[in-house]
Amino acid sequence: MIKIGIVVSLAIFIFFWGINFLKRKDLFKKETTYVGIYSNVNGLGVSAAIMLNGFQIGQVSNVYFNNDKAHSLVVEMMIDSKFKIPRNSIAQIFSIDLLGTKGIQILLNDSVQDFLANGDTLSTSVEGDLKTQLSAQVLPFKVKIEEMVSSMDTVLTSVSLIFNSKTRENLAKSFASIRITLQNLEGTTFTLDTLMQTEKNTLKAILANAESITQNLKNNNDKIQNIISNFSEISDTLAKANFAGVIQNADKAINDLSKIVDKINAGEGSLGQLVNNDTLYTNLENASYNLNRLLRDLKENPKRYVRFSAFDLGRTVIVDDEKGKKYQKKEEEN
Repeated sequence: MIKIGIVVSLAIFIFFWGINFLKRKDLFKKETTYVGIYSNVNGLGVSAAIMLNGFQIGQVSNVYFNNDKAHSLVVEMMIDSKFKIPRNSIAQIFSIDLLGTKGIQILLNDSVQDFLANGDTLSTSVEGDLKTQLSAQVLPFKVKIEEMVSSMDTVLTSVSLIFNSKTRENLAKSFASIRITLQNLEGTTFTLDTLMQTEKNTLKAILANAESITQNLKNNNDKIQNIISNFSEISDTLAKANFAGVIQNADKAINDLSKIVDKINAGEGSLGQLVNNDTLYTNLENASYNLNRLLRDLKENPKRYVRFSAFDLGRTVIVDDEKGKKYQKKEEEN
């Protein structure tokens, strides 16, 4: 019977130890129990790890509802007794991995030296889950994207209003004109290239002549400088000349000449009479004609005007009258 009792006791101990082992409880480790009250545990369960600076120092032993109207949750935490927790430290629920496994991390308050005792309550907080964090980080981008989409919608509406059928037709014509222009430019480039190839020697000669002219200018730089200096001296001389007086005298002479011309046009003076009155011209012409007749008559009949003898037998001469008719006249003795 004693053996049976020992075996049953050993079996009960092993069973109890196995259950605690599966619960990750060490029967031979001294642990301190703390309590935290949460409004939402975000999926935290029994045996969840309790971490300090990334190292597990305990585990959640129990989770149950508190007897209050807010339906808060009480979380019992068993922590290795060798870790002392200062007061006002925080037991924060957080995600251990990307899969959402929940645990508690202890945020120590190192500013105080007063430590919690067994059964005391820790301050609590809940870290936002991955979804909440992503939402918080993505929210600004979401707002910007929404603003961008709104702006793009406005731009597209404006573009749609601008690019109506008439505008599209004009654009098509413009692109056609650009295509023709590019073709013409290509043809011009080909023609220019051909011209450059065919007139290579001529261009070479032109460049050689230009180089020769440049060399001559360089060689005659002193002479050019002297010419420029001479022009400068002439310019200074002209600047010092009394052009104002010359122009004033010329203007006076022109005014005087204008007065003379005005008098001539008005018929004043002999020259004015000659220009404006044809009577003087007619008289002068008649006088010239009569003088001419007199000279001819003097030449042909000198005895009429000069007598050389006491006897004048007379003779017949031919005289032209004013009308050009010829007649014979017997000279009478004077």
